[in-house]
Amino acid sequence: MLILALMLVGHCAAAQLKVLVLDSKTGEPLGGKAVCVSLSASPKMTALDKSDMGPVCHRTNPNGIMDITLPDPSPEWAYVTLHTNDLLSCFAPGHATSIVELAKTGVTAPNTCGIAATMPASQAGELVVFAHQMTFSEVLKAMWKEV
Repeated sequence: MLILALMLVGHCAAAQLKVLVLDSKTGEPLGGKAVCVSLSASPKMTALDKSDMGPVCHRTNPNGIMDITLPDPSPEWAYVTLHTNDLLSCFAPGHATSIVELAKTGVTAPNTCGIAATMPASQAGELVVFAHQMTFSEVLKAMWKEV
């Protein structure tokens, strides 16, 4: 399982989003995970809609971090999706997160895959979402269902 934290960092310069991916069982950072963030003025955007900007997609660095610079003016909503093979989202996909709320209080999405052994405290500017890396047996079961 993974924890994905989206952190909003604002300065006088352009505001930054920092995405941190952690293993939800161990709390260790996971590098090389593909994460996409779409930004929009609409809280009702779906996966089929084109976002105002993006999506911005990058792989996390060896420390599990991905950085994004927000455009000026900053969009109001952020949508996080995971794009690594066999990585399952453990949060409501396509759920809009208010950038204003992220900046003020931080947000933790409900973990739909279980409970993390260590849970970082949600801080202002963070969006914490969960994901699960499928095991080999889970991949085989998923393939069998498609046959």
